[in-house]
Amino acid sequence: MKRTKGLKLGKQAMVWVLALIAIMACVVLAACTSGGGGAAASSAAASADASASAAAEASASAAEEEASASAEATPAAGTPQPDQFGVITADQWADTYPNQYNTYLANAYNVPGYKGEYAEITANEPDKTSKGDIQATADSGKANFLADDQYPEIKVIGKGYGYAKYYTEPGGHTYSIWSIEHNGRLGDVRGGKTGGILACYSCKTPQIHFDAENLGGHESWTIGELRPTAVATDVELKVNEEGKELPGWKQSATNGADYYTENVSCANCHVNDDPGQMNIIRQDWKRVLGKAWESNSLDIPQSAMVCGQCHCDYSMALSKTDTEYNNGEPTSPYEADTDGTLSNMTPEKAYQFYNDHDITDWVYASTGAKMLSIRHAEFEIYYVMEGGSLMRNTLNPTTGEKFNCVDCHMGKKTADDGTEYTSHTWTSPLDDPEISATCDSCHAKDGGIEAYVKDIQAKIDGRNHELGMRYADFIHKFEEKVAIMKVPEGGGDEALLLDEATAEANGIDADKLAQLQEIQREACYYWNLPAADNSEGAHNQKLYTMCLDKLEELLNQGDELLGVTSSAADFEAWNAEQAKAA
Repeated sequence: MKRTKGLKLGKQAMVWVLALIAIMACVVLAACTSGGGGAAASSAAASADASASAAAEASASAAEEEASASAEATPAAGTPQPDQFGVITADQWADTYPNQYNTYLANAYNVPGYKGEYAEITANEPDKTSKGDIQATADSGKANFLADDQYPEIKVIGKGYGYAKYYTEPGGHTYSIWSIEHNGRLGDVRGGKTGGILACYSCKTPQIHFDAENLGGHESWTIGELRPTAVATDVELKVNEEGKELPGWKQSATNGADYYTENVSCANCHVNDDPGQMNIIRQDWKRVLGKAWESNSLDIPQSAMVCGQCHCDYSMALSKTDTEYNNGEPTSPYEADTDGTLSNMTPEKAYQFYNDHDITDWVYASTGAKMLSIRHAEFEIYYVMEGGSLMRNTLNPTTGEKFNCVDCHMGKKTADDGTEYTSHTWTSPLDDPEISATCDSCHAKDGGIEAYVKDIQAKIDGRNHELGMRYADFIHKFEEKVAIMKVPEGGGDEALLLDEATAEANGIDADKLAQLQEIQREACYYWNLPAADNSEGAHNQKLYTMCLDKLEELLNQGDELLGVTSSAADFEAWNAEQAKAA
């Protein structure tokens, strides 16, 4: 998958754009908000629609969605028997919802592949969790995003964190458990060599959430009685009334291997015993939505809010100053003071939340910067930030309703017997002829939806890549002035580490060092927010442009403090030299 001036081309690229979003695309299963469909806007339609009463729209939308769900899926008499956690698994609904189930199985065609360092592990431990006949293999041709023709800047920006070690094009979410247990981002989970915690399963299986509720409550629970406890943190644990420690979410991810067996499934997004009703399983996301979930006051379909529970930004890093955010449960930066208006859902307030609660994903050893890793924020980018996507208020000519996640990434289908249903194959609209035909009805003037989306990605993702390389060069030049090769204080191998005496000798005192560290931290946030969104720019051009403008401003400030000029060209030259040396 060759990069051409920052633009990823081809169908495989668009599969990646949408593969991470599989959970996000859920009307009856799991959700999504990515790909290129978020950009298929029609300003004329948006203008006409905007004249309608917001309250009327909200009421109508809620009623229509509920009616649609009920009509599409009415459980047969006799609810299936749940598993040991209380979860009714996807295959148990196969007879009741055959069309949805069969399209769910089709996600297995998006087979993940893990080459390189972890290929041997994955070859020896093939997937055993996805339903159907197709299974993951160790080499299915997926792209390595750390390669020099992809995004080599990630290796520098994320140095010391999992993303810099392992970042491949993902497969379908019917492989969610296998994927988390067989990747170099966390280490060898199944082999017990991992720095990951159990919370990493929170978007991979509904079973962990039922487990939490069954065994002491979502916010402070333990599974220590069921299997050996290996806590991957030095933060003091909560204790129960008997004084027993409650590691819960902070246990080693190894403790989930072979214990959780159900991939992303019906119960992730629907009421467990009534799939006709939407449900949010992640409690941190419920707290974020507040009144918006029950009242639909923001005119956002419940299906999209369900999508948002995994396709949003969140952190599993532990606060060093606030016990409310150090139990390991996923933490949303939009949580504080939420009143149902999602007014906290802005980049500025999210970044401030991380600062206020001293949340840090990792410390950059050579500069001392406290770094953040931003997850795929598709929900807030599409619906909220900077006014949301143009598509948010654009009418789908097929349905007459506003475009949402499902329209672009699942779609309505008709079975051979004439039954209409929602597909559960999560895909790019560019890879589904029926969906892209709807897009083309508005985008014929743009050369079709594919040409329209690729043009946006060339501008937005291309600029993100270019600025990412400049940011990596800034970090490299920062290192040159403040770090030396030395043995860590606790012992071990010699490494490039922050040395304050070296910084002083280069004119960087404690105050200037702190400013540069903050610039590195904040720049990571504004680079990572658009970089982690899977539409590569198509969801919300205004928001991406704002983030990249802010990133450029921060890098300019950093250059001035350092007395250097960072550039993508310098990074590419340095990176090429590093490759030769290796």
